[in-house]
Order: sequence, then C-alpha cells, then structure tokens
Amino acid sequence: MNHIETYAKFAIHEGCLTEFQSRVKTLVDVVQEKDPGTLRYDWFINSDKLECVAMDAYIDEESMYAHQRNAAKYMGAVLECSDISVVFLGLPSEPAREKIMKFKPRLFDFHSGLGNESAASGFSPVEIPGGSSHIEVYAQFTVEPEHYDLFKQTASELLEIVKRNDLETLRYDWFYDDENCQCTTMDIYKDAEGMFAHMKNAHEKHSELMRFSTLYTEFLGELPEEARSAVAKYDPNILPFFKGLKSCSSGGLNRAG
Repeated sequence: MNHIETYAKFAIHEGCLTEFQSRVKTLVDVVQEKDPGTLRYDWFINSDKLECVAMDAYIDEESMYAHQRNAAKYMGAVLECSDISVVFLGLPSEPAREKIMKFKPRLFDFHSGLGNESAASGFSPVEIPGGSSHIEVYAQFTVEPEHYDLFKQTASELLEIVKRNDLETLRYDWFYDDENCQCTTMDIYKDAEGMFAHMKNAHEKHSELMRFSTLYTEFLGELPEEARSAVAKYDPNILPFFKGLKSCSSGGLNRAG
C-alpha cells in the first residue's frame, strides 16, 4: 500500500469559527494549486459544536511530504485558532513516522475491506458530474480487551455478509490499533437507500459487536432527513461538507480518467 490517508479532528477555539473557516479556505486553495499528489482534501464543519474533520489522501509518502512543505504556513494559521488530533488510516513507513511525530498521530493498520487494500486509493480530485448523493461514515469502536479477538472474528464475519449482500456499499474498510484495542471503520454508501440496505443486512452481526464495545460515529456530509431518523439511535455527530478540491466531497470514490 503506497497511498496515505489521514483523518484529522479540529476543536475550534471559542469565538474563532469565522476566522477558522477563512483560513481553511485559503489553505485548500493553496493545496489545489500546488499539490498534484493530493487525491483528497475534504473539510467538514459542525458549526454548533465547533468541530471540524479533514480527510486527506495522498498518492504516496513523497506527495504527503510535498503537501507538508507547501501547506506548512497556512496550516500553522489554522492551528492558531484550533487544536488538532490526527489518525493515520494505514501504517506509514518508519521514515514517514519520524516526519509526522510532531502531530502525535494515532496509527491504525488496514486489516480488511471490500478489496485487498484500502479504498482510499480510489479517491480523485476530479469533479463528479452532477455531484454525489453518497453517505460517508467514520466510526470508532473501543473494544473490551478480553473480547478483542472475538470482536475481530465477528467483524470479519460481518464483512463477508457485506461483500455478498451490499450492492451499493462503495467502501467498508476496517483498521485496527491492537495495542489500544480500538477499531476504526470507514464506510461509504451510494445513497441513503444503500445505507438502509446495509443496516438491514448487517443488523445481527453489528448487534453482536456492540455487546463488547462502545461506538462513536460521525457522518461526513449532510444527511437526508430519513437517514437522520434511521441513525438517530447511534447519536452521531454530523459534519456538513465545507470545502475541498472539488465542489462536493470526494467520498464518491470516482477515479481520474
């Protein structure tokens, strides 16, 4: 796996929302102009909670280094009005780890998905004609240590069910932090109907997972009202799309060319 994917969470300082948004816009414009190796650079903001998530994907580690050089000054301005925590979805090389340690990132190893590697390799900055109605979900499970192996076995069984039955699930990637008994998943559904079908197919196994874990869920992008009602029991954090390399989130997974 050569590509790099990160999830960054920003806690926006009180009274700084407008300035934060302005600085993010400037940062994204710089990345769009100077970073040909950046596949994804999507920002989502929940203004009520003063929270932001940035999803980044790079062709390879060299592209990530180039981004860091180009964006350093502008990211510094963003961090003047926010605090950041970073998750790597996939393990970087040792040289890359040395370069990112200043962010104190948490590292999750790709375990399994609909393909042999993370679906992040399918991200593209190319516009999706007509936009996209996809639904993207970031979820984090904190697993009881004594049930960690059982959790992973049950999750593998759930993935096989999804592969057989979910026709409109575009991404279903599982990442693990074995040291801390945590699991992160990235899901993308074609639309609300695709998510509803998944919820029906996955209900039994998902309920088993919840017997020995706690779950935190974020929806990256707006949700139609019927989808909000369906997921309300999970008390999700919904972060509308704010700005990226194109006019909508790259989560639709279109490929260049």
